[in-house]
Amino acid sequence: MNPPKRGRARPGHWARARGWLLLMFLLMICFQSPANGAKPPSTSDSALILYDSTGQYGWIGEVHSRLLANLLGHFPCAYQIVPVESYHAGDLSRYKAGFYLGSTYDNPLPAAFLQDALTTTNPLCWFKYNLLQLDDGAAMGAQFEAKFGFRFEFIDAGFGTITYKGESFSKNELDPDLGRTTILDPNRAQVPALAIEDLTSNPMPYVVRSSNFWYIADLPFSYMSEEDRYLIFADLLHDILQIDHPASRRALLRLEDIDPAYSTDLMRQAADYLAGEGIPFGVGPLVHRRHSRLREPLAEDDPR
Repeated sequence: MNPPKRGRARPGHWARARGWLLLMFLLMICFQSPANGAKPPSTSDSALILYDSTGQYGWIGEVHSRLLANLLGHFPCAYQIVPVESYHAGDLSRYKAGFYLGSTYDNPLPAAFLQDALTTTNPLCWFKYNLLQLDDGAAMGAQFEAKFGFRFEFIDAGFGTITYKGESFSKNELDPDLGRTTILDPNRAQVPALAIEDLTSNPMPYVVRSSNFWYIADLPFSYMSEEDRYLIFADLLHDILQIDHPASRRALLRLEDIDPAYSTDLMRQAADYLAGEGIPFGVGPLVHRRHSRLREPLAEDDPR
């Protein structure tokens, strides 16, 4: 079932195909077998990652769960990944923090999970879909709004820029959906990041924080790129987990499109300079898209 929304039409098939190719590459990374003999983490210092597993696209939720788990490796925090449909009453209270990845629109959520999401005092981060089942129009909607000071409205689209701490980040148009919320009480609900509408430049909350409850308006792992809003969530994860440490701004410099015709003297100069400055770097070759064809014998009249 597709969510009701407004916004621009989605781009063409080639752009979609590239997105699926990236997703399949991530699948190969994410679903590697764990080490033999690994012990399950204790829940008191672990995060509970819940995801939608129903329907033909239920597997997408688990992919995003693995990507979130990779980020948790930055912290002294283990994790458990569980389908939200398998949730049991009280699970959130047994973990340091909880994450729910709402990847399937209108996926029926267990009543126990909805009740615990409203009452838990541990950090809980809710992504994208299905907050409607807890908020506006739901049985516990009035309690939710009174406690957290904001309301979920509907699924919106057409927001290509996310602003955070004075910087702008992109959101890929292949994933246009955003959960629109309205702040009812700014003393309870704060907005660390805003989504900016492409046509009007009107903003709406992208991230809402109220006490221990966090709402992220989309799945930040969808169609990630170098300057993507994914970086916003990665930074906020320190606040969500309540684990802080000194900032460490490290990067890897990559010299790309190097082929046999490239000047070795220039490469040596660059390598010597970077090594002298203590800057880690990598070298990437130029990959010709017709490489496989060039290995075939050429006919005399072949224009290649």
